[in-house]
Amino acid sequence: MVTRREALQIIGGTVAGLVVGGVVGYYGGKLSAPSGPSGPSEKPKLKFGVLFPFTGGMAPLGAPEGWGAIEAIEMVNDRGGVLGNKVEYVVADSKSDPSTGASEAERLISVNGVTAIIGYFSSSIDMAVSEVCERHKVVSWGCGEVADKITQRGYKYVFRPHVSGGAFVTVTVDFLQKVIPDALGKKPGDITIAEFHEDGAWGTSIGNALKYMNDHLDEPFNIVLSEGYSSRATDFSSLLLKVKSVNPDIIINAGNPTDILIIAKQMRDLGVKTHVIIGHGSSWVTKPLYDTLGKDSNYILGLSLIHISEPTRPLYISYAVFCL
Repeated sequence: MVTRREALQIIGGTVAGLVVGGVVGYYGGKLSAPSGPSGPSEKPKLKFGVLFPFTGGMAPLGAPEGWGAIEAIEMVNDRGGVLGNKVEYVVADSKSDPSTGASEAERLISVNGVTAIIGYFSSSIDMAVSEVCERHKVVSWGCGEVADKITQRGYKYVFRPHVSGGAFVTVTVDFLQKVIPDALGKKPGDITIAEFHEDGAWGTSIGNALKYMNDHLDEPFNIVLSEGYSSRATDFSSLLLKVKSVNPDIIINAGNPTDILIIAKQMRDLGVKTHVIIGHGSSWVTKPLYDTLGKDSNYILGLSLIHISEPTRPLYISYAVFCL
């Protein structure tokens, strides 16, 4: 199992860039406040809320992000802070629940007096927390959420240094077009796809983007099933039996760590067969998933890459290919 220290080493540097380059940068100019008639103005404090799903179904990936954010802030403070100012922080747990996340955001702002909130991992939690931050005029800095709606509401205090769901699917469709027809020896219109996703903001953004992009292809693929499911469910057998009945060439999923563990195991147990599963997000490449599938994990290839072929178009995509 990945230790806390190993997770910090892997994630800390990335989150440090987001925290230092983003939120601290946003407030950096304010730290050099001009002098008033009676002398230098008081410098505003930097006090951040660190709000991640440290417990609950999203904790396998959300908690390491939180540790990375904490480590990043400590790294900044160890180097003298920002323009001589130490960064204070208060840690809170959304418990993988949007309502809890919103309540914790209210507490961080009203009781603890934070000047910005960093965190989330989940698009649904980001949607809820950013509403609170916008109302209080406090910066919301999401790490890792992709739902398109997060940055489409016209909010002034909401930031998301990550690609949208549409950008994820752009890469997936590119992969489908360039690789799958030749690999299967079929034309796109003869290639069947079953797409199912968690019905929160994250999964829905992927499902909607896939349908929209496929509809606008010169040679669209044949999507034979498209369905959302509750990530709080504990049994996905009825959904997976639908998938099995259409016998798709490709399965596409966007889910969360807990539901994907169950789905992967039930797919194996129910004998759901396909050529390729494209699992959006890093939930398909976790060690708990490998532990659940045992020797079948040998057939999972996880890809995470940052593609910056053009400076103005940074693109991040993480997906797994699971051949049965």
